[in-house]
Amino acid sequence: MVTGDDIVRASPSQMQSSYTNNHKLFLADTESKFAEKIGWYMKDMGRNQRFAIVVDHGKVTYAEVEK
Repeated sequence: MVTGDDIVRASPSQMQSSYTNNHKLFLADTESKFAEKIGWYMKDMGRNQRFAIVVDHGKVTYAEVEK
């Protein structure tokens, strides 16, 4: 899952078709629902922090918010 501006969110959808055969999905939290639940939403700015999460077979193997 990636977050960021519209231009950042456009890239995963374009890249997904080339990676689907390898079982890699690029997702976007466009409504900020997930970011709010995990505390990575900046209410004062009205947007998500930039972050990346890697999930392998249902288990989070990496999660980092940009500082």
